Amino acid sequence: TPTTKFLELFVETTNSTQTPEIAKQIEELGFNTQYFQKNAQEVEARFKYLSISLGTISLIILITATIAIISTFLATITERTKEIGLFRALGAKRIYIKRLILTEAGIIGLIGSIIGIIIGIFSSTIIDKIGLQQLEKTIFTPNTLFTITPTLIIITIIFGTLLSLLAAYIPAQKAAKINPIKALKF
Repeated sequence: TPTTKFLELFVETTNSTQTPEIAKQIEELGFNTQYFQKNAQEVEARFKYLSISLGTISLIILITATIAIISTFLATITERTKEIGLFRALGAKRIYIKRLILTEAGIIGLIGSIIGIIIGIFSSTIIDKIGLQQLEKTIFTPNTLFTITPTLIIITIIFGTLLSLLAAYIPAQKAAKINPIKALKF
């Protein structure tokens, strides 16, 4: 007797909740299945992987930025040791020196955050256009790849400023402890 071979088999279910169970039974027979829920789960898993990868990269960038801020302020304090020593010799208390360094860090963090937001919005617009062109041929084409809200912008400004303040705290402590006599000889 001749055997019949199937290249593809389409199964329609009356209820979408039955689809995974029916697909499981078909897979137990040794066949491959494709259905919307399975494809959606695969896409979701890929987006989750992408999200974790981007989060890890962001964390590395954050750590690098923090180290860069700390080293920049330490270098600045070393260059300004004589100036800080003069302030201390003229009666500036340690807290004033610390506030001076932290105020400078806050202003730099604020300006840096605003510049970063402008660059981020510009680059995300370009990446969005390119990415959506690549996704035009897929089933799951989103309206946008990036959602930038006013809340996100405000949080970014606050976070950037706080990061600068926290990173500059150690250098500010060091600046506040400068001995005025030694600094003027420096």
